Amino acid sequence: MRPWCVIPAVGLAAALAALALGHTAFACVGAGALAAALSAAIREHAGDEPAALAGAATGALVGTAAALAAAVAAHLDPTRACIAGAAAAWTFAELVRPTPATASPAVAVLPAAVAAALDPAYVALVLIAGIRLWRSPQRRGRWPVAVPAVGVLAIALAALALHAAPADTGALAALARAWTGAAPAQPSAAADAAHLLAGTGDTLGPLAALAALAGLALAAARGRVVALTLAALAAGALVTSLRAGAVAPAALVIAGLAAGVAITRFAALVRNPAGQACVGATAGFLLLVTPAWTLCLSIR
Repeated sequence: MRPWCVIPAVGLAAALAALALGHTAFACVGAGALAAALSAAIREHAGDEPAALAGAATGALVGTAAALAAAVAAHLDPTRACIAGAAAAWTFAELVRPTPATASPAVAVLPAAVAAALDPAYVALVLIAGIRLWRSPQRRGRWPVAVPAVGVLAIALAALALHAAPADTGALAALARAWTGAAPAQPSAAADAAHLLAGTGDTLGPLAALAALAGLALAAARGRVVALTLAALAAGALVTSLRAGAVAPAALVIAGLAAGVAITRFAALVRNPAGQACVGATAGFLLLVTPAWTLCLSIR
């Protein structure tokens, strides 16, 4: 099997699983897109070795299952959550990929804009993709300077909207409700960071949560751009979760991406390619049990 085949295979598996659980056709397409984008991002980060392919499949399925469970638990539109996560993962893959001398990094701006438009947790991606475009030697003209400027304005607007989210009236509160896709919790119902971290761990399970923490550190060591991107995504997911009083699907998307990186490094400890595939598949199964079970319980 060619290495790239893992991307459509994982996407198809996620879509069929969502269909079996009774999701709508649009949600199934969103789940497939999220799983495919996550697997592409992990594969772009880790390479084409059997260990990387096992990590790509594992992280994609863990992130998709957990994000769907979080969306259902928070009464959010699963289709919207999945499409936003897929666009964010696509942006991450483009930021990780070395830009050829003849290519333009502008391709990362479009998915970043889609992710930011659908979920304020991803709004910082526009700024990061814009800075990379602005600093690229492949840019043409002066227009790229406008992209990071738009990113700064979008971050400021998201901060104001989320700050005003608990209010019952007002333009910013209405914007927050439309942007997040749900009525944010009142201040008395808002959760603290420790409670949200515990909720994230309950959705992922102890093994996947530990793998996600290790994967964040391993992925951040790839370079400043990757570290900045992960930090921005984590901060956006935390702020959005705090204002909504529930774990945001974006937090689980990031966790799935990081868990896939951790599985890749763990399986790569085995030198034999077949051994890497076996170790990665076994570890992936153990990590996927809890998110898959949580998703099944949320549907019921």
